[in-house]
Amino acid sequence: MGKGKKKTPEYTSTSFDSSLWGSSNMDKSGMSYTPTSWMNATMGTVADNYNKTLQSMVNNDFTNDKNFQAYQNRFNDQMTNYYNNNILNDLARRGLIRSSGLQAANTDFANTLADRQLDLYDNYYNRLNNNLAAMQGSSNTLYNYMTGITNANQNVANAVNNYQLEKAAADAKQSGGNPLMGGIQGAMNGAAAGGSMGGGWGALGGAVIGGVGGALASR
Repeated sequence: MGKGKKKTPEYTSTSFDSSLWGSSNMDKSGMSYTPTSWMNATMGTVADNYNKTLQSMVNNDFTNDKNFQAYQNRFNDQMTNYYNNNILNDLARRGLIRSSGLQAANTDFANTLADRQLDLYDNYYNRLNNNLAAMQGSSNTLYNYMTGITNANQNVANAVNNYQLEKAAADAKQSGGNPLMGGIQGAMNGAAAGGSMGGGWGALGGAVIGGVGGALASR
């Protein structure tokens, strides 16, 4: 009486939940990743501001930037107070308000104002550059979290499903040999050997050759 055919094990779905850093699910259709709410919010902030910040730096024009306008207004107030308190009032006390001293004082003030204005632009540009670097760092960190979780789940899925295939192959061997299970075991061994020597394509070739050989050996 012939032996009944054994069915190939179904792919076992696995999941990995890290709580704070998101979760991943792996099934026969592929891998999925679900970020946490704070990760979504962080990436949303990066997405909303990254390009605007970069464009401001490239154009080097901050006149429409609300943050820069606030710096500019504060700077103007400081310069007005400085001019009134340190130039006009001093000249008035000494009765020099109509003298050539006023012209010299105004020239010095204009030069100081130009230098401070340039400093203001440079400082704000550096501030934007720091913000851009912080957003890039946040984005890279979130990406590393995602790849870490998905890689961990991939390892779990590989371990679980490899165990099931090895067990099915061992059961088939105990029951007298089965070309299908022998092919599965051969494919696993061939993929491992090929992958160690030729990467992904080597693993694929090894799996095909090993699978055929294993099936023939089990006849």
